[in-house]
Amino acid sequence: RLRPNWYEIGRTDPWNPITLSFAIKRQNVDLLIDTLMAVSTPSNDRYGDFLDRQQIFNMLAPKKESINAVRTWISSLNVDDKDIIGWTENSDVIKLKTTTSFAEALLNCEYYDYQSDIDGATIVSRVKLGSDYSLDQSVGQYLYFVSPTHRFPYLQSRLQKSVGAGEVNPSKLRALYNVGNTKGMSMNNSQGIASFRDQYYDISDCQAMWKKYDISPSNVTNVPSDEPTGHHLEAELDTQYISSMGEAIPMQVWWTKGVNFEDALIAWTQSVLASKTAPPLFSVSYGGTETDFGG
Repeated sequence: RLRPNWYEIGRTDPWNPITLSFAIKRQNVDLLIDTLMAVSTPSNDRYGDFLDRQQIFNMLAPKKESINAVRTWISSLNVDDKDIIGWTENSDVIKLKTTTSFAEALLNCEYYDYQSDIDGATIVSRVKLGSDYSLDQSVGQYLYFVSPTHRFPYLQSRLQKSVGAGEVNPSKLRALYNVGNTKGMSMNNSQGIASFRDQYYDISDCQAMWKKYDISPSNVTNVPSDEPTGHHLEAELDTQYISSMGEAIPMQVWWTKGVNFEDALIAWTQSVLASKTAPPLFSVSYGGTETDFGG
């Protein structure tokens, strides 16, 4: 198989709905990295001079030439305006709701369904493995990529492994990172957890953790407010340990639905960028090597 853990099961139904994301090339990415290092380095004169959300948007906004080229091209497709479901605030991503048949004609490719052999219930549609998609150079030169095309959800088997490290608890971590007995004091401070797919936490488990290790509780806000609860490993660890290390700091738990991690990650990122109340710090303990996601 060209893709480990995924079996090709046939052509995707041409009438299946699909949402395409077009990522427009940004400006000043190197400048953003340089700025990040400068404001994060204590010996630098710019240390602590962090950019706000709008400054980052303005810095990274694509060139007007790029935006106009993609806008013109989208308009030429004769799609219904209601199917264009949003530009990001600085116009670096646009999403288009359409059908697989239209996507194949647009991208000069064929979509096939693939089933996971880790989770047989997960079936995704992707550009046929071993082939590629293409766009007219007049618009392709302004884009990073179109999704979903090549990247697959990252699924892991739920095998538990013992690494023999002994108990890792808040006291050990606070000692390891020289946190000591520090607690959050600023009224404007907050911290966030990003959770995806079927990863849920239960506030009662956080409360049990705080009580066991004599940790001052955090005020917790769910985003969305009706996100499901559960006892799932990643979300449970994230919520319990960030609130133990960042003791007494208000915590927001952002949950994004979807079996496709890549699309969920993009959706979460766009939601955070669009929010004016998102915390300045997020824990995102999900990932894998680029090849795991089809890169």
